[in-house]
Amino acid sequence: MTPFVGQTLHYRPAKHEGDLNAGQPCAAVVLRVWSPNSINIVYWDLHGYQHFGSSVRFLLPEDEQPKDGWYCELIPETLPEALIVPIMAPQSCCGGPH
Repeated sequence: MTPFVGQTLHYRPAKHEGDLNAGQPCAAVVLRVWSPNSINIVYWDLHGYQHFGSSVRFLLPEDEQPKDGWYCELIPETLPEALIVPIMAPQSCCGGPH
């Protein structure tokens, strides 16, 4: 899978950046795709401050995660299928056709 401009990802900060998000990944958006595994991003820390990353590694789930951080990954699916509500056709408010 190749990342695309506008895609939302998780960013794992580099160790030298410190703990930007209390141990959690930061929200990130792809600004430029250099290659299937190198992207430019904008990301936000836990205070909502905006940061930029250039040539950040993009990893797929099967890729080994670097110990030094400084990579983006896909956001894992967190909702079970049973909680996804299908979109319903609009219903009449009075029971009859309009």
